[in-house]
Amino acid sequence: MPWWCEFLGTAILRVGGLSAVFLDFGPSSPITPHVPSVSARLLFTGLLFAGTGSLVALSPIGRRSGAHLNPAVTLAFWTQGKVHPHDLVGYVTAQRLGPATAAADLRLAWGHTAVALHLGVTEPGHGFSPLEAAGLETLMTAALVLMIFFMTSSARTARWTPLGNWLLVASLVWQGAPYSGTSLNPARSLAPALLAPELKHLWAYIAGPLGGANPGCRCVCRVSQYEHADRQALSRPALPPVRWALSFRPRVPWPGPPHQWSSRATPTAHPGDMSLPYACPTRKWKRSAASTSTLALSPARFGALAVWIAGSVRAVGNALSQAVWIAPSPRC
Repeated sequence: MPWWCEFLGTAILRVGGLSAVFLDFGPSSPITPHVPSVSARLLFTGLLFAGTGSLVALSPIGRRSGAHLNPAVTLAFWTQGKVHPHDLVGYVTAQRLGPATAAADLRLAWGHTAVALHLGVTEPGHGFSPLEAAGLETLMTAALVLMIFFMTSSARTARWTPLGNWLLVASLVWQGAPYSGTSLNPARSLAPALLAPELKHLWAYIAGPLGGANPGCRCVCRVSQYEHADRQALSRPALPPVRWALSFRPRVPWPGPPHQWSSRATPTAHPGDMSLPYACPTRKWKRSAASTSTLALSPARFGALAVWIAGSVRAVGNALSQAVWIAPSPRC
């Protein structure tokens, strides 16, 4: 059942996302006369594309399968021991068949527009080599995997993961599509490339996103190790928590100095005694659930992180485009 839900989820994501691409950048697009700016249309396309994935994640289909919708995400969860090897094979197979079915349906539904845009094949931008596009895809996919692990590491922020995915993917499409096409998903690029067919640059959009899953997981593991060390350092001995106010009247009788204790007697702390360890009423030993996870991100911090990642992608793209820029030949 989860594999079938993953198949439907990836198919719906491709239908919604590629329909947004055809609507905004088709030869007879009704959006172009009203929004001539390519950057604005890229932002609108990213919001529609990522919004489709977020809606799938919130639907019963996504809740049943976990809404990976991406072999790179499934691979990342598998490396962390959160996906069984059988499910890894089943999920990846469903994620490959879903986009293929969606691409075939889109070819029939959009007709000439889909053919003119090569069924939405992802290709490197002008002046970008496939190797550079693969490197940029690795960086962006690592950011996506890192965001997913950060948001799902705490129950307080896990419910905001679809919103985080929407903002981050939309930002990456807006800033990264002019350079690499912003695939982020091997299955998203594989199906159109096989049906178009456009296989020349396909390897970059398979190796890039799959390679981005590993750095993201390594970063999460490193932060988790620091978090575990932090918890060990801040943990106290296994004593009952002190939950009382300072009082001048002892609640239990004081057994006297240690030399007067019998062999069977044990000292018992009372609120008035300040000489025993951990008897300070002002010290709070119990940490709240909100502060036990260093991976948790608030929505405001995540918004700032998404803006920073988008700016970084744009800066990397600009640097690479200037490094490999080829001056266009003058028109006759």
